[in-house]
Amino acid sequence: GYNSMAGLQNLIGDLNKKNELPGTLIVNNSKGFTVLKTDDIVFLEADGYCTNFYLTGKTKISSARNLKYYSCLLPPSVFMRVHHSFIINLSHVKGYNSDDNILLTENYSCSLSTAHKNVFLACFRNKKH
Repeated sequence: GYNSMAGLQNLIGDLNKKNELPGTLIVNNSKGFTVLKTDDIVFLEADGYCTNFYLTGKTKISSARNLKYYSCLLPPSVFMRVHHSFIINLSHVKGYNSDDNILLTENYSCSLSTAHKNVFLACFRNKKH
């Protein structure tokens, strides 16, 4: 028989690819989906095969999709992979310290891996704001 969940997944995949709602990301979960404003996403964290989204207002939502799936959908000018487990929204970066912690808004922080360090630091080198 027709699997409506698979149909829904395909529809959501199509919506994300076409991105009919600019500045949004559709996150599916077991109960349906949530439409997020990309500006509200502080960072994403890999959690096994799932992904946790940490949002402004200290909200956290989980998705059954892995981090790689979302890394292809998020605008690369704003979202950067900084670790095998983390993708951050560059507009939410508040600072960085020598312990390789990236400080984010809402008192969040995440690790910066050696592999991604140069690219991350280059983003903030002598930027005119």
